[in-house]
Amino acid sequence: MTTTQPGWYPDPQNPATMRWFDGTQWTEHVSPVVTMDPNAPRGSSRSAGKTALIVVAIVVVTLLVLGILAAIALPVWLSQSQKEEFASSVRTVTCEQVVDEAVELSHRDLPAGYVALADVTDVFVVADERADLQRPPSGELVLVLTCEGTARWDDGTTGTIRLALSVDSAGRHSIADATQTTT
Repeated sequence: MTTTQPGWYPDPQNPATMRWFDGTQWTEHVSPVVTMDPNAPRGSSRSAGKTALIVVAIVVVTLLVLGILAAIALPVWLSQSQKEEFASSVRTVTCEQVVDEAVELSHRDLPAGYVALADVTDVFVVADERADLQRPPSGELVLVLTCEGTARWDDGTTGTIRLALSVDSAGRHSIADATQTTT
């Protein structure tokens, strides 16, 4: 007498399914036939929908992380870029350039009774704040460079002149006659 072990066997009533044999009789439990072809593609325990959902979630999280990093890095980069642009706009200015602009400005919109500046010679630096220059708050000026030399005006008079170059937060500069402020 042979005894059949409990297990899944081809269903004697339907060859497309397997049926559980409990060791003494066939049960009502059935399952589709599983192919054991080693060359057959293996199925995934995940459905295509779940896989697509996981891929979409990974992409969304990646984009979110990149967005957060960009939101942090971009303002820092822009601020640094603006600071460098601000500093470089005045880093190379010379007293000769300050004098040239002062002469040019003195000939524009000169109020009645004032004599225009003709030129300045023997120019030298009195104060140079370019190394420690910081962007000033909006609406304020910061001193950049003070130059002094011998001035000659259009009426032929001469004398010492002190010119102060200042910049505002936008990098716009102004030149002022600082001679009166000297002691």
